[in-house]
Amino acid sequence: MKKHIFIFIIFSLLTLVFTFPLIANFSKSCLGFSSSDEVLHPIWSYWYLKYALIHKISLMNTDFLAYPFGIKIFGDFCPYIYLGMVIFLSKFFNYIATYNIQILLSFILTGFFTYLLVYNLTKSIISGLISGIIFTFCPQHFMRSWQHLTLSYFQWMPLYLLALFELKNRPSFKRSVLLSLSIFLLASFELHYLFFMFIATILFAIIYFFNASLNDFVKFIRFLLLGGFVSLIFIMIQLYTYMQKMFFSNKGIAAAHNIFNRPFEDLFSQSAKLLSYFLPSTEHFIFGGFTSMFIGSPLYGNSLTENNLYLGIVALTLAFFGWKLHRKETGGGGNFSIKFFLGLAIVSWFLSQPPWWQIFNFKLPMPSFFIYKFLPMFRAYCRFGILLNLSIAVLAGFGIKYILLKFNSRFKKQLFYIIVCSLVIFDFWNNPCQHAINLTSYNMVYDWLREKKERVIIAEYPLDINGSNDFYKFFQTIHEKKMINGTIPGTQANDLTKKISKLSDSYTAGVLKWLGVKYVVVHREGYLQTGLIEESEELNNIHNNKGLELVTEFPRQPCPDDGSVCLAYRGPVDVYKVIASPIKP
Repeated sequence: MKKHIFIFIIFSLLTLVFTFPLIANFSKSCLGFSSSDEVLHPIWSYWYLKYALIHKISLMNTDFLAYPFGIKIFGDFCPYIYLGMVIFLSKFFNYIATYNIQILLSFILTGFFTYLLVYNLTKSIISGLISGIIFTFCPQHFMRSWQHLTLSYFQWMPLYLLALFELKNRPSFKRSVLLSLSIFLLASFELHYLFFMFIATILFAIIYFFNASLNDFVKFIRFLLLGGFVSLIFIMIQLYTYMQKMFFSNKGIAAAHNIFNRPFEDLFSQSAKLLSYFLPSTEHFIFGGFTSMFIGSPLYGNSLTENNLYLGIVALTLAFFGWKLHRKETGGGGNFSIKFFLGLAIVSWFLSQPPWWQIFNFKLPMPSFFIYKFLPMFRAYCRFGILLNLSIAVLAGFGIKYILLKFNSRFKKQLFYIIVCSLVIFDFWNNPCQHAINLTSYNMVYDWLREKKERVIIAEYPLDINGSNDFYKFFQTIHEKKMINGTIPGTQANDLTKKISKLSDSYTAGVLKWLGVKYVVVHREGYLQTGLIEESEELNNIHNNKGLELVTEFPRQPCPDDGSVCLAYRGPVDVYKVIASPIKP
């Protein structure tokens, strides 16, 4: 037990190093891309949770966004264990720290559970530790933590596989319950990874069928189904609405914002390419610039975040030696674990491919083409690269185990261990300072709005009519005023905002008055950054609208000269007061 605690401490320290200086500004900064607003949505939701608890208003529905219509905050996917966890954290920490705690835990627990999995399979502490480092600090884990919180929850996958191997080795009711718990955790945080483990389980059962006696296989399947059935009961209780829409309701028109029906075209743009796995991360402190030149090429892919699937030269080399040395020692045979993870690596690679390969005039369909027909809610099949990363990390653990057997001195083993750890860290290192976002640098207009003690409704322009602007939502955590922004496409609120997107129109001012809007915050850069002449002309014509009165102007807020990376939307702002007569739309 002491050795496991020591390993847990090692992963905790490594996480603080890889994410530094986050810990130094734990309640004021987060990890992410300064130009992207995706990390801001969960941070806003944690702010609202705490605000709702303090002011005793609804946790699930609010008119703070899309005023006066309101929105449903957590949508159809609202697992109780996740909601309970963030409510608990929100009571003791501010909304930024609540977010950061989850990010840090995802790294620490991913490393620790991967270590336990590989240690269980190899009986080697060093193998488990290095495998944990490989999977935990692979580029894709950082990309997910800089963009999508729940997709950074890698930890439940190695935990589930550990429970699956334990059930295979010693089938029992107790281990079936542990398997149920791991499935429940998968379903409570990220459904992508539940789907991944479902596929991994099918492969596991197929390989085990050919490597075990019929009696052992039947016993394993019996307890596996028991564990799956028990977990399904609890999953259905908390995800009933989501499951009902997923399988039995009209999924609606395919769109990026529709979680039940994604566009088929996305399967091509968000699939893995050959170089995605073999070029270092675009954020690598030395080789990142070289890889960045390939973004958008047919051999790498278009997405900076999704196609950063680098497996690592060191990890691949160790995995190859693990497979090769094991085959040599077993005379071409192999134990079940290596067969499974080798098979999982191959299957994951195929699943990460686009719907078909175009070979001259012939289309060779890939698995994603068929899966999409049954599960149109999944579109980013390159994320199967995460499962490939896990497989390579485990196989690398076997490689370390067999290589260490070649050394006959403790000094050589320790030297090998130090060299491998150093090379892995070098292979995956990125400059963490470039992704620690200072959330305290924003335009002073929001402090000005916060000082308005009366009930004030605001609107931020350009309006976010094609999807919620999470920058606007985050700034609400500062000014705490209700606003018409944050509408969801396809709703009545969104349909109305499309009609009033042109602020220079007198009709828009009248409708804003009818909606109860008092102040309009105009971000000049929001109009100018598109480079479109009509947007620039619209900005110049806003002051001609007789239904609006210019109240004040705020200059650009500079980023502190301390090496910080700051949020976007710090540019100059004009504030207008709505003085038009109300017009009912």
